[in-house]
Formats: sequence, C-alpha cells, structure tokens
Amino acid sequence: MDSAEYAERAVDESALGADGIAAEVGGKVVYFSNQSELSNFAAEQIEWESKIGPVRPKKNLAPEEPASAWTEGAKTVLFMRVDFSDRPGEPTDYNDQPLTLSRAQNLFTNEVNPFYMNNSYNKTSLQATVTPVLRLPQTQAFYTTGSNYNIMITDARNAASQAGFNTSNFNLDIVGFSYTTRLGWVGLASIGAKGNLLNGAFYMQETSHELGHNYGLLHANLWRTTDGTIIGQGNNVEYGDCFDVMGACYIGSLNMHFNTRYKLKLDWLTDANVQTVTSNGVYRIIEQDSSSPGGIRTLKIRKDDIKNYWVEFRQLSPTAVNGALIRWDYLRGSLPETQLLDMNPATTSYFDSDAPLLIGQSFYDSVSQIRITVIGKGNTNPESLDVNVELGQSTGGCTYTLSPTSANISVSGGTGSVNITAPSGCSWTASANQTFVTITSGSSGSSNGTINYSVAANTGSARSATITIAGQIFTIQQAGATIGSYTLVASPITIAPGGQLAVSFTAPGGSSLLDWVALYRVGALNTEYLDGGYTNGATSGTFNLTAPTQPGQYEFRYLLNNTFTSVITSNTITVQSTPTPSPTPTPPPTPSPTPSSEVTSVGMSPSVLNLQVGASSQIQATARDANGQVISDVPFLWSSRNASIASVDQSGNVTGVSPGTTTIIATTPNGTHNPATVTVTPATPTPSPTPIPAGTAFITSKQLGTPRNDYSAWFGMKVTIGSQPITVRSLGRIFLMGNSGTHTVKIVRASDSVDLASALVSMTGGISGEFKYADLTTPVTLQANTVYYIASQEAQGGDAWCDDQTTFVTSTSAANVDGRAYNFGGGWSSGGAVQGNVLIPVDFRYDTASALTLMPSPSTIKVDSGILIKALTGWFNNTYNISGNKLYDYPSTATPGFADNPPLSVLRGVRFNSGAVEYDTTGLSPGTTYKVVI
Repeated sequence: MDSAEYAERAVDESALGADGIAAEVGGKVVYFSNQSELSNFAAEQIEWESKIGPVRPKKNLAPEEPASAWTEGAKTVLFMRVDFSDRPGEPTDYNDQPLTLSRAQNLFTNEVNPFYMNNSYNKTSLQATVTPVLRLPQTQAFYTTGSNYNIMITDARNAASQAGFNTSNFNLDIVGFSYTTRLGWVGLASIGAKGNLLNGAFYMQETSHELGHNYGLLHANLWRTTDGTIIGQGNNVEYGDCFDVMGACYIGSLNMHFNTRYKLKLDWLTDANVQTVTSNGVYRIIEQDSSSPGGIRTLKIRKDDIKNYWVEFRQLSPTAVNGALIRWDYLRGSLPETQLLDMNPATTSYFDSDAPLLIGQSFYDSVSQIRITVIGKGNTNPESLDVNVELGQSTGGCTYTLSPTSANISVSGGTGSVNITAPSGCSWTASANQTFVTITSGSSGSSNGTINYSVAANTGSARSATITIAGQIFTIQQAGATIGSYTLVASPITIAPGGQLAVSFTAPGGSSLLDWVALYRVGALNTEYLDGGYTNGATSGTFNLTAPTQPGQYEFRYLLNNTFTSVITSNTITVQSTPTPSPTPTPPPTPSPTPSSEVTSVGMSPSVLNLQVGASSQIQATARDANGQVISDVPFLWSSRNASIASVDQSGNVTGVSPGTTTIIATTPNGTHNPATVTVTPATPTPSPTPIPAGTAFITSKQLGTPRNDYSAWFGMKVTIGSQPITVRSLGRIFLMGNSGTHTVKIVRASDSVDLASALVSMTGGISGEFKYADLTTPVTLQANTVYYIASQEAQGGDAWCDDQTTFVTSTSAANVDGRAYNFGGGWSSGGAVQGNVLIPVDFRYDTASALTLMPSPSTIKVDSGILIKALTGWFNNTYNISGNKLYDYPSTATPGFADNPPLSVLRGVRFNSGAVEYDTTGLSPGTTYKVVI
C-alpha cells in the first residue's frame, strides 16, 4: 500500500519502524518488519494454497481420483478444537466468544452444511464430528512464529488420535484455535486436499471459504480499473468478489453462492447447465442460486485465447436480482480463477455491490467485439433472465438513435412503432422482454429501420415492458384494469432532530409485495436511502420513523418491487437546527455519533431461524467496520424475500405467515447487507390440557403411631409435585378421639425449609375419621417437580391414631407421597414408624377443572372424560370397589379398639372409559355423603 492507502485504512505508520511495511490481507491490515518478511509470507501463502489433492500422484500409486469423487457426496469433517499451555481453555473467536461444543456443531449443522447443500444442488453435504478441547504440545507463541503454523495440523491430528479419533476416517479436518493477531490471516487451507486452520474464524463465511479451498477453489477476485472503463487498465483485487464466498467481504451470508465458473469446476454444474455462446441470439439463464437443479444456469462467451466471459443471474443477492453478474476467468497455474467485472465503474459502492449489468443496460467489449445486453426477467419459477448476445459486432462509427424512446398503451392494448437511425452498414436486432409484447416486423435490420410491435389487452394491474434495439431501450407502459394512483404524504413538515416522522402512502391494487417507501436527503440518489420499509402489497398505510439527527431537507420516495425505481416523491420535510421550543424548555437531542469508519459487514443473530405459522421472533442486525468494531446508530432496511412465507417489520421482528423457507435481509444505506434464513413450519395445535376432575381432590397421608403426649414437635409427610403446578387453597387434618381445639397445618418448601402457607384448623365438633379444613388467606401455587412437606404439630394428650397405608389420590400425576413420616428437629428428616411418635395425618385440597359430576339422581356418577380413579370412599365409614359399571360395598374390618373408625383402604388402578359414561351406584346408603377421590 502507498501513503494514500495508509491514510485510507488508518495504518499506524509509527508502528512500522524504519523498514516496516503494511499490507492488506483478507480485508485486514497486517504489519511486517521489512519487505523480506512480507515476501516470505506471500511465498508461504502460495505454497500452502498450491497443494493439490485429494491424493498426489506418486510412483506405483493408482491414478488420482477424479474431481467429482472429491467434490460430490457426503463428506465427514473432524473439527479439532485445540488449546495451548499459554492459551488454555476453549478456543475464542476474534470477538472473544468461546467455541463451545454446541456452537461448533451448530455452525456445521445449521449453517455450513445447508450452505454447501444449496450451492451444490444437494450433490454434497458435510457432517462434522467435534472433538473435546485437545492440548497441543507447543505453545501458541511457538506455532505463530514464522511458518510454524504448518506444524499445527499434524500436531492436532496426533492429539486427536490419542483422544480416540481415527483421523484417517475423515474426508476433511479443521483445527480451530483461539484468535491471535500474531498471524496475518484468520483462515488457511490446502487447495483440493484436507487441512484447514481457523484462527478464531468460527463463522459461516470464513469456515465455508476455507472449505472451498479444500474442495479445490482459489479466491473470487475483482477487476478494478483505473481508467473509468469496465475492462480497461486496472489491477486485481484479491478476495474482491463479494457476491461469492471465496471473496472476503465479511458479509456472513448464507446466500453468497460460489460463482457458476467455480460450480462447474466442482461438477455441481455440468456442461448441460452451461450455454456456450457461438452465435448471436437471446439466451435465457435460470437463477443459479436456486437450490433446484437443471436448466441453463450460465452463459460462457469466449473472449480470447486466455479468458472467457461467464454470465450468471441470482435472486438471493439483493443488488443483483434485476441484472446479470459478469466475470471472466483465467488460469493461475493449472487452476481457474475468476474476476468480477464492475458494470458501473463510475459509481462507488461498498464492495462493488452495484457491479451487476442491470435490465436495459449493455456491455460492449470493443477488442473482442462482444455486446451483452440484459433484456429482462422471464417471469418463470425458478426465475430466469433473458440476455441478448451479439458477436463480431464492430461499432466502428455505429451509433444508434431511437425515436420515440417510449410509449403509453391503453388497458385494451394496441400497436405502435419505433424508428431506429444508424449509419450505413450498422446492423441491429430487436427483442422484447415480456410475452405480452410482440414484435410484428423489423426484428432485425441494417442502417435505418422501423420496428413494429403489438401489445395485448391487460386484465391486471399496470405493467411495463422494454424492447431492446442495438443496446438501446424502448419502454412501453400499459395502464392496468385496476384504477389507482400513488400518493405519498409526510408529516410534520418541520421537525426537531430525532423527532417522530409519519409518512402515509396509497398505491394501486395489485402492487408488489416488495414495493417500499424510503427516506432520503433531498437530492440524494435512489440508492442512498436512510431508512424505510416494505408495503407488503398494501394499497395504503403509514410508516412511523425517527427523523434524522442532522439538520436539512428530507423527503420520502415510493420505490417499485425491491428496486431503486421511484414513482412518486413526498413533500419536503425540514429538520431544524435546534428542536422546536416547547413550554418546558428541554435540551436538544444529542446527535447520533457519525460512524468513524464505513460499514463493511452486517452480523445477523440468529442467522438461521425456525418459526411456526403465526409465531414471531426477533432478529438482531449489527453493523461492523473493516476491523470488526461495532458501529452504532446505523439504520437498517429490513426486507423479506417472500413476505407470503415470513414477513418482517422495520425493527427486525419476523412473523411466520405460511410454511416454506425464505430469507430476511438487513441492508445498510451503503448497500452492505446480510440475509438470515427463515424456515416456517405449520403451527402445532396447542394441546388441550388434560382435564382434572371436578370438585376437590385430596392428597392424604396417615402413618402408624402409638399414643404419646407431645405438644410442640412438627410432623408430617413429604410430597413431590408432578408435571403440573397445583394451586392449594386450604389445608386440613383428620379428627379422631379426644382431638379438639385449633391446630396449625402448614406447607414447607423442602429445599430451604421456608414456610409458604399455613391454616388454623378447628377440630371442634368434628366426627371421628373426618378431615377438617381451613382456607388459606392467599392461595399458594406449588411448582412442578418440587418437594414440599405438609405438617402439623403433635396432637393433644390422649389422642391415638389408627394403622393405615399412605393414601395417594390425584389425577394427571399431580403429586406423589413417599409413604414415610417426617419430623422437624433442626431440619426435616425421616422418622419412619418410630415408637412413641404419633404422626399427624394431614392433607390439602387443590383446584380442579370440571370433568366428574355427581348426578342429581342418587343412583349414578357421570364421568365426562377418561379419568383414572384411585379410590372411591365413603365419607367416614364405607369404601366401595368399582367393577365394570357398578359400585360395590367394600368389606371393612374394624381396627381393634377403634370400632367406629374403619380404615380408608385404597383401591388403585381402576380407569373409567373415555367419553360421557354414567356408572350405577346401587348399594350406596341413602342419605350418606360420599367423597370421590381421584
């Protein structure tokens, strides 16, 4: 770089020393102590990248595998994460974020592998195996000195073998290590062979770029002229093709497809997909970044003995959707390399994003006498582009003039003509880009002539077409059957910096989903928008935006179908130098800081998003400069490739509309953009919650005990809540002989012994065997899969308790009781059936939904859905078994000494059938109240 370039790239010349030199490598500035060190570095780069694989021919070895065997089929990748004694731990990237096991696996599964599958039309795939962190034998300082990094791949493979990985079983391998500035690159890979080093570059673009080398590709470059022409005097910009992942533009997009020349090299495209142009004509090419295979994807036009032109069409690169990308190829050694040609060299744009030859434009190579004209889209699926190629067309003194240059046709259709003026001997052809326009005569000629055409009747919205004649464009505008017009009104007309702007629009019916409204400084080019949003096909609407912080005059423009073609401009808005005074003076807004450097990349998080129909999720876009530093306050224009699949608002909030896959794109004012892939799946019906039976459900615990007198100790049961939280509204305990007064029952959280709720339960007037309850002041929710104690203080003297099993009654696994007794003595512990411990049986009631109903008739119970009945018990003196559809008295045996208190035996595992069923209750004692436990 020279001094001017040093200043442009903010090179710290004081850091160079007397003989120091700075170079730009992979988009980053690297410092070298002298010219010799730079030359050695360049030689090492070339030596590393010149390795040809997968197998070098050697004596007595079988011939080298054909390229297709190396570039097609399922590939296995060993991703070796390594550390060093002087840089231990998981590798970190150049943003200081760790390469965790899950991140490394996600990088391949959700980003790199889909990228390669889409690029190859499903001819290749990548499955990664990620190692634990492997310690290398040398320090990072050693490996980053001189060319010692060449040793790292061997040491990593040895470490992986020692860890149990058979490295020879993997087609490809990668070493990922923590980012260091001691190396002048972020990635290095063998050409056409395994072997790949990532210096903290654990991102889709860098990883895919280095794997592209492994597959056999060189860089995708740019030809930048110095004389203002397209193919004149100039120089090669290494990595400069930002539409191709083999460039190095740090866009991080899944849509940076390899160019068609490289896809042909890899056999992902075949000769059947290439139209070699040998004669004049209009040729149709299909979008090459569509994942569906087949069809003509590129034009190959011989320039001379050294180079060919390659013409391709894309739909995933926003600035290329309405034009053709043109490159030429040449050989570096035995391998092809490409250079993108900037079809608009007079304009400046980030990474030459305006390089495409747009519809209606022509490119002419006067040396090879080749003219390439983009006619228009073919309106096919996948989309296609019609390109007119003229060979051997010497312009000499040929100049062409059309008269008129446009025509307006009514909705009913009609005919017209256009005259062409050209010198004698200058030939020309004419072609239309839409099928509703037919050239009836004069499709070709020489010198002066007339082209006649007809336009079919229009039953839809307004439309346009072009006729290209000798590279000159004749435009036809036809009215639509749907009457409508465009309006654009902005308010207020005077506003303070950072205030709220509103712009309302109307548009004719049938407008494109990708029509958009954008804010501009008055006099700016259509490509220099500040903010905006898509109309999504609406015929009217309003956008609310924040006014610029810089004083001046601004306006809104309505632009068509994701292009920079505007049809109407709003009234002018003036942003004042200071805010409009208000009754209470406030300081003016602090102006947004002007970014210190140009945006060179946009990060999308997440870059791959899965949504269900109707669901929404946020994508965050981050702008960075060439050094990777975040630039704040950069406005983004958000767009969806297909808003019928997923829509996006101007905050980056994405909503699934219908099943399918599309891309969401965030674009900065200088054209830097980055898509995220969004896959929308059908909405999963929300399952209805499993009904919990009606009334009150109980969890009851009674443990073995003998009489004792103890008035202070707390005893109870341990309860584990099931998969659903339950709300407790009351607590209770059983009434037995001699039991009276008021008792406290409480819920204790087991993890920290915190009392969550308690109830004062009066036992006065109780019936033996009856549970008495008191409501909580505030209901408490017990969380799913959480342990609690339900406890009460010891009973009054003389109380005694019956021997019984623990009773667990619930539906949908609401809780579980472990059947042991617990006492609190500085912490809850199991007391078992300790002699002398009379443990209080306690329980609680929780809310349930309607499912089981006691019918008005005393003879039936109605079940509204399938319910597992744990037990059906008499309120205090009968338990009934369930058999078939009948309820039978369950014989009870009186406990000695407690004749009036038979046991509450548990009948588990009886399931009512699904559906509304009534069950006979013949045999229940009339007038007796029953408790249904479920």
